[in-house]
Amino acid sequence: MFSNIVGQEKIISILRKEAATNSITNSMILYGNNYTGKLTTALEIARVINCQSDKSINCSCPSCIQLKNTEHPSIVLLSRRNHSEELKQLSNIYVKDKNEEIKHKINRLIKLIFLPLKDFIIENVFTETDKNQFSGIYEAINEILEKQAYTSSDLDTILKKINTLYGYYKNFNIPVNSIRNVIDWSYITRNNYKKVIIIDKIDYLEKSSSNILLKRLEEPSPDLYFILIAEKLSKIITTVRSRCRSYYFSDLNEESVNYILRKNYMIENEKYSSLADFFLMENACSTEKIKILTDKIINVLFNNNYTFTDLMLLTETLKEKDVILALMQTLPSEIEYTYKKYQNKNLVKLSDDIIGYITVELKNRIKRVGVFNCSPKNQFESILFSIKEMVMRYV
Repeated sequence: MFSNIVGQEKIISILRKEAATNSITNSMILYGNNYTGKLTTALEIARVINCQSDKSINCSCPSCIQLKNTEHPSIVLLSRRNHSEELKQLSNIYVKDKNEEIKHKINRLIKLIFLPLKDFIIENVFTETDKNQFSGIYEAINEILEKQAYTSSDLDTILKKINTLYGYYKNFNIPVNSIRNVIDWSYITRNNYKKVIIIDKIDYLEKSSSNILLKRLEEPSPDLYFILIAEKLSKIITTVRSRCRSYYFSDLNEESVNYILRKNYMIENEKYSSLADFFLMENACSTEKIKILTDKIINVLFNNNYTFTDLMLLTETLKEKDVILALMQTLPSEIEYTYKKYQNKNLVKLSDDIIGYITVELKNRIKRVGVFNCSPKNQFESILFSIKEMVMRYV
C-alpha cells in the first residue's frame, strides 16, 4: 500500500503504520505545494480505508476495483482542479504508440474530472441548462471511450469538450452549496463502506463553507473520513485545523520528478526540475507566469512612477478568463505579502487598514464572479482602477 506515492517517504511511513494499526485519523489535512502528490495520496488513503483484503496496491477486492475505476459509491471528491494539461500529455503519448496502459490512464483521468459533477453534488450550484450541457459533454466523451482505440481526432474532441466543461467553473472556490450537499450526503448515505469526502483547495473556502464543514467535523462518525487538501495550512481557519491531523508534502526532488515522468508519461531523454515545469511549460496559468504578472500589477498599482495609462495598457493585455481568475485568486495574498516584507522601496506606503480593505475588496469581486456570474475581466479592471485611484491620493 502507498507504493504509488513517489518522493514522500516520511509521510508514507507514517500512513503505513497508521493503516497497519487501524489508526488512520477521520479528519486530516494534506498540505504543500502543487504537484507533490496530495490528491494521489488522498485517493490511496480512501482505497486503503475501504479495502476488504490485504490493502496491497494490487488488491482486487470489489472495493479496490471500484476505486481504481473511479466508480466507488462511498468516495466523494470536491475539486475544481484543472487536469487538461495532464490529459493533453497522455493523449500525445497515446497517439504515438496506442499504449493500452496510457489508454486506461486517459479513461481514469476523465472519470476523475467528472467525479465532482455528480448530480447530488451540483444540486443548486448550476442551472438545469448547464447540467444538460454537462450530460451532453459526458455522453459525447463516453461514446469515444467505448471505442477499441482512439484516433488523434477523438482525443482532440475530448480535450476540447473538457476545456468547455472547465469554462463553466466561474472561479476556483468550491461553492458553498456543494459543501452543504456533501455534508447532507454524509448523514443519509448507508452502505457497507466507509464514507470518504475529499475536498481540494480547502484553503480557498469561503468562511460560510468553512463553518458548515466545521460543524460536521465537530460531529465525528466512525464510518466517515474527511481528507482535506491545501497548499497553505495557515490559510485554513484555525478551528478546522485544530480538528484535523496535518501532513506536510515537501517539494519533489529532481530524481522523483523524472521517475514519475518516465513511469507515467514515458519521458526518457528530457530532465525537469519539477512536475509544474513539465505540465505548465506552455500554460499561461502556470505558477511562474501568474507570479510574474502579479508582481507587474502590484508595481503598476503601487509605484507612483506609473499612471492610469500604464495600468490601462497592462489590463488590455489580459484577455484569457483563466488567467484573470488566477490573478484574482493570487493578488490579495501577494499584496499582503509584499507589504509585510516591504522589499520594494518605490512602492507607496499605505496603512495596514487600507491594505486590508483592498484585499477584502479583491476577494469580494471574486465572489461576484462566482455568485452573480459577472464578467471576470470587468470586475478585475474595475477594482484595479479603484485601487490605483486610492493609491494616487497618498502620493
